[in-house]
Amino acid sequence: MAKKRGGGGGGGGSNMALILFLVLFILSTVVLGVTTYMGYDALEEARKKAADAEASKKKVDSLANWYRFQANTYREFMGQPPVGKDEDRLLLAQIFSRFDKGPSSPDEGKDQKDEPEVRALVKKLKETMPWDPAPDAQGKPKDLAPVTNYERRLQEKERQIQSLIARAKKAEDLVTAKEKEIVKLNGDLKAAQDDFDAGLAKEKEKTIALGEQYKKDLQGIRDDLTKANEDKNKEKVKADELAKANRSIGVILNKERAKVTQATKSEKEVREERDRVRDELKVYQEKHGTDTQALSAAVMDEKANELLKNWKKNWQIVMLDRTGKSVYIDLGSADGLKPQVTFSVHARGSGGKLSMTPKGTVEVKRIIGPHLALAQVTSTRDARSDPILKGDRLFNPTWDPSRRKHVAIAGLVDMGGEGLDSSEDFRRLLARQNVAVDAYIDTKAKTPQLKGGITTKTDYLVLGDSLEAVKHDKARDNDFVKDYNKMVNDLKEKARSSGVVIISLRRYLDMIGYQPPRVTSTSSR
Repeated sequence: MAKKRGGGGGGGGSNMALILFLVLFILSTVVLGVTTYMGYDALEEARKKAADAEASKKKVDSLANWYRFQANTYREFMGQPPVGKDEDRLLLAQIFSRFDKGPSSPDEGKDQKDEPEVRALVKKLKETMPWDPAPDAQGKPKDLAPVTNYERRLQEKERQIQSLIARAKKAEDLVTAKEKEIVKLNGDLKAAQDDFDAGLAKEKEKTIALGEQYKKDLQGIRDDLTKANEDKNKEKVKADELAKANRSIGVILNKERAKVTQATKSEKEVREERDRVRDELKVYQEKHGTDTQALSAAVMDEKANELLKNWKKNWQIVMLDRTGKSVYIDLGSADGLKPQVTFSVHARGSGGKLSMTPKGTVEVKRIIGPHLALAQVTSTRDARSDPILKGDRLFNPTWDPSRRKHVAIAGLVDMGGEGLDSSEDFRRLLARQNVAVDAYIDTKAKTPQLKGGITTKTDYLVLGDSLEAVKHDKARDNDFVKDYNKMVNDLKEKARSSGVVIISLRRYLDMIGYQPPRVTSTSSR
C-alpha cells in the first residue's frame, strides 16, 4: 500500500511541471502580446509626430518663401535688387508673374492672411512703376524688374531740384538786371516828364500872352468903336467906312477867339495825350516788364490806333452779374461765336468813338443764344475808378463773323512775357479766334524755314520777338540768326508793298483782349 502511494506521488510531480510550464507560457504570451501592442502604438504616434513636424516645416518654409518673395519684390521697386545671379531675378519675375495672375501656392501668398494687403500695395506700386512680368514667345518674362524704381525716381527728383535751383538763380539774376533797368527807365521817364512839364509851362505862358494880347486888341477895338460912334453923327459920309470897320472888328474878334479856343484845345489835347501815354506806359510795365523796344512799339503803333479810332462794330456788354466777374455780351451762335474768343473792353468817347485805353479784357465761356453769350472778365485796368459797365464796347480787329481774317507772323512769340517761345500756343489762339495764319517762321529745324507767305488775303502782319528775346537755342548761331532776320525783313517788305497793316505783337494781344494765364507752361521750341 505504501509503495502504491509512492508511485502515485511521482506521477503528480510531472503534472505539476506541466502546469507550471503552461502557466509560464501563457504569461509570456500575454506579456509578449501586450508589449507588441504597445510597441506598435508608440510607432504610430512617432509617425504622426513626424508628419506633423514635416507639415509644420513646410508651412514655415512657405511662410519664409512668401516673406522672401515680398522682400525681394520691394527691393526691386526700391531700386536695391538682391545681389545675385540673373537666374535669381528671372525666378523672381516668374513668381511675380504667377502672383500677378493670382497666387497658386502658399509660397506666393495663397491662403496667407496678409495676401490681400500685399496685393493692394503691389498694385499701387505698379501704377507709378509698371512691371510686366508676362512671358514672351521664349517663355521668359518681358521685364525682369520694374521699368523704373524709387531710386531712379529719387535721382530724377534730385536732377529736377538742381534744375529748379539753377533756374531760380537765373531768375534772381534776371530780376536784379530788370530792377536796374527799371531804375534807369524811371530816370528816363522823370527826365521826359520834366521836359514835358517845361514844354507845358511854355505853352501856358504863350496862352497867357495870347490872352493878354487879345484883351489889348479887344480894348483897342472898343476904343475905335467908341470913336467911330462919336464921328457917326458928325459925318454921315463915313457910315460906310464905319460898317466896314465893324465887319473888320467881327473878323478880328473871330480870329482872336479862334486863337484862344485853339490854344485852349491844344493845351487840353496835350494833357490828354500825356495822360494816355502815362496810362499805356503803366499798363505795359505791369504786363510786360521794362522792354523799352516793345514799349515803344506798344505806345507808338499808329496803325493800331487807327483801327481803334475807326472801329464801327456795335458789339457791347448788355449785362453784368452781381460780382462783376462775369458779363453778358450781345454776340452768340448766330454770329459764329465760340468759347475762348477774347475781346478788349472800351468805353465810348465823344462822337461814339472808342476810348483809346481799354478798361479790361474778357474771354467767352459759354454760348447762350443766337445773340447772347457769357464771358469772364480776365483783367481790369482800374476796377474802382473805371469799372467795366453795361454798354461798354467790345474790340477785336481779327475776329469777324462775316469774314475769316488772315494774319502773317514775322518772328517768334512770347505770349506770357517770360522770355519763352510760345509760337505754337499763339497759332492755336489765332485758330480759336477763327483767324487763318498765312505765314510764319519755323525755327525747329537746323535752318529757319518760312512756312507759307503773304497773299492778297493777308490782313495783318504781326511783328514777333527775336531769337534772343525768347532765349532760343540758336540765338548765338550767326548763320541761323542771319537767315532768320532776313526772313523777318522780307515779310515786312512784302507787307509794306502789299498794303498789309503791320502791327506789333504786344499791341495786337492788347487789342484782341488776350490776358496771359497766371501760370504759364513752357512750349517746346
